[in-house]
Amino acid sequence: MRHQGGGLNAPFLGLLVCLFVLSLLAPRSWERVARRQPVEKAAAAPVRPAPESYASRQQAIRVFSAQRGEPTLARPRVHGPQLSCAWNAERDTLELVPAQQAVTELRNPRLAAQIDAAELAPSDALVVDETPVELGPSLSVASRPSPVADEDHLRFDGSFGELEAAWELPATTAKRRAGLAGPESLYVQLWRLSARPGCDFWSLRTAALVRMLHEPATLSSFARQQTVLEQLAVASRDADELARLVGEGTGATEVRRAQHALDRRLKLWQSAATVRRTTPSLVIMPRLQNDRLGRRVSEVAALTHGALHGAEWREFLLLDSLAVAESGVTETADEREVARRILQRLTESRLTRSQRSFVSQGPVAALTESLRGRAAEPVDLERTLARLEQYERSGLSQDAQLVAADRRQLEWMNTDEARQLADLIDTHYRNCNLRVAVARELIERLLPARDPQHEAVRETILGVPVRGQGTTTTNLSVRLVPDDARLRMAIEAAGLIDSRTTSRSGPARFWNDGHGQYFVRALLNITPEGIQLGDIDGHATVASRLRNFETDYDGIPLVGSLVRGVVEREYSERRGAARRESERKVTHRVEQRIAAEAGKMVANANRQLDERVGSLLRELGFDTPASVLQTTDQRLIARLRLATEEQLGAHTPRPRAPSDSVLSLQVHESALNNLVEQLDLDGRQFSVPDLHQWLATKLHLKNSPAVDPSREEVFVTFAENDAVRVRCREDRIEVTLSLADVENPENHWRNFQVKVFYRPQVEGLSAQLVRDGTIQLIGQRLGAKGQVGLRGVFSRIFSREKPLLLLPEQLVTDQRLENLAVTQMVIDDGWIGLAVGPQRSSVTLPVALAPQHQQ
Repeated sequence: MRHQGGGLNAPFLGLLVCLFVLSLLAPRSWERVARRQPVEKAAAAPVRPAPESYASRQQAIRVFSAQRGEPTLARPRVHGPQLSCAWNAERDTLELVPAQQAVTELRNPRLAAQIDAAELAPSDALVVDETPVELGPSLSVASRPSPVADEDHLRFDGSFGELEAAWELPATTAKRRAGLAGPESLYVQLWRLSARPGCDFWSLRTAALVRMLHEPATLSSFARQQTVLEQLAVASRDADELARLVGEGTGATEVRRAQHALDRRLKLWQSAATVRRTTPSLVIMPRLQNDRLGRRVSEVAALTHGALHGAEWREFLLLDSLAVAESGVTETADEREVARRILQRLTESRLTRSQRSFVSQGPVAALTESLRGRAAEPVDLERTLARLEQYERSGLSQDAQLVAADRRQLEWMNTDEARQLADLIDTHYRNCNLRVAVARELIERLLPARDPQHEAVRETILGVPVRGQGTTTTNLSVRLVPDDARLRMAIEAAGLIDSRTTSRSGPARFWNDGHGQYFVRALLNITPEGIQLGDIDGHATVASRLRNFETDYDGIPLVGSLVRGVVEREYSERRGAARRESERKVTHRVEQRIAAEAGKMVANANRQLDERVGSLLRELGFDTPASVLQTTDQRLIARLRLATEEQLGAHTPRPRAPSDSVLSLQVHESALNNLVEQLDLDGRQFSVPDLHQWLATKLHLKNSPAVDPSREEVFVTFAENDAVRVRCREDRIEVTLSLADVENPENHWRNFQVKVFYRPQVEGLSAQLVRDGTIQLIGQRLGAKGQVGLRGVFSRIFSREKPLLLLPEQLVTDQRLENLAVTQMVIDDGWIGLAVGPQRSSVTLPVALAPQHQQ
């Protein structure tokens, strides 16, 4: 029907438009209705038991999807079918189920409306790269994002079951919303890993299990917790096979790091589950003391009374202060403080083996056990776990201090479960953060060369004076003595002795040419107490040739011949005894010389170590850094933890050096941050010259750096907390200065941060850090003029022309190392890794990660 104007009738046109819209909306509306049906009405199919290996498990899931008639998308780069984890209420078990079946059970109740609004297309059972597709009810993406360097900009909005919420990257940090319950930084690692081909199934399933573990329904059921934890343990074991499937290189490294991040949490979660079962309130309380502390104090006082060093022990254990503070069965604030001071002394002080034995048994051990309960305060388990995750994300010292404080409280508890949790935190978050390995080859290269020594010979052999000249040549070498508890090596000296001597016995005079060989070994033991000279033993062999001899009767006929015959016979008879005595004397003389030289060397080394390292560590609070010393037949290995009781150590896997390296060094950012924290800069104000002098004094620098006169009137006030922080990641070192106030005669700036980045630069044996990019200023009300002024100030402080040397200049220019080069230089995941080895064409090597027990 047409109007006179020739157009369509308006009502008819409207009807066509309505029908068209309804035809588009009807299928999706029906899908929403279907999705809201209870899980029990969904088509259920038996789930095949999961095979043991990761690869076979993936294949079984593909077969299972095909049996259900799910279509296979004809799209490239398929990463794998999408399944998730759901709780089977009838069987009371955790099962791997198809994505649609698990949607209702895995949803976050707080975001139910958002889940209902999401679209689930049955054809999107597989994950592809080209289009935004469904990644399952527990993990989904709107699009696959590219990796982002700054983890602080990665936040999750909602639950892993939402099509448009999971893996979301907010446009601005100001719009960040609450993320998923649980370990946010672990979710970030799994998100990154899911973008790598072949790794998405493992990362998505693992994230689903982690999320389920932190759901209220799981936290309230010990049985559910145990089942989910067992499945996470299986996922951790699967990561080994996944790393092999991915192959060597960056992919395997990322898998190992995610596995390590899961493992260190998994052990804590398992321990926390045990605590939840035994502590319904989730607050761990110290056990009540039924005995009077005074009795323990009296026993220790009686033990030390009149004993050698007894007064020193009573002063060390603060027995007088403890007796004053102890006023009854119930503890007081003073008593708790004294108990803490005593426990800290016992853990922080440098005790010898006999001293440790004394405090670990008898009345002192009983006193220590009583003090633990007196020093402890209640610990909120959930708060402790939350603090750990906060530290994982921020790396700030104030977050580390909270975790360390909770660990100490747990350690002081008189319950096995609490102490086990404290031990796990110590193991996984206070690991060694500095490792040095030196190969025998490098030590031998750096041994001093010894020139031949010419000296007079003045000896008496078999009662006969021997005089002459001798030349001694010595070659030094090193042999490492395997030991699992200390650094142990033998300095070996092997040499030759050549001599020309004369001697006179009775009427005869002899001229001899001597030739000898000697070998001496001196053992050196390196322990936390210092370098100790061990046994020295050696042996020598001497050979002598009679060059000529004469007698006083040589000019007398017949008598001269008879005398010469007697002299020759006696010389031959005494030759063996003379050789043996010569060997004993040569051995003794060489042993004495090596002992004297080694003794001077050890004394000098101990003095320098104490002046340059020991006293510095003591003044900075690192009085007894925890150490693991080991000697193999090829390397000396030292692993140290630079941290006070209030600080943490390393918690990420360190990079492993190439197998042919002669020197390797790995430093975790926690060592640097702990050192900076002990410089006591927080909240302090300095002029620039005073700041230089402060740092020089704290770090025992002999010469304070020269100060630009133009900066003498600049005053700097550091922030109250975390004034200086160091982060190591993405092949760069990030240094952040938090400043409360900077003032000079013309300007005044308040409350801002300075970020400076350093990148490694390697050439031959030279390894240094150079400033990378521009200096970033973060703060409000700086203005354009303020930005220019501050940038000028800090550009001079962090000058591009002043790189930071990672290897001493003496080592770089040493001709004995001319065919060596820096073969590894990595900065990532909190670690700086450097290795020196034989020259090769490329410095960049695949980074392997050390096993967790070798941190």
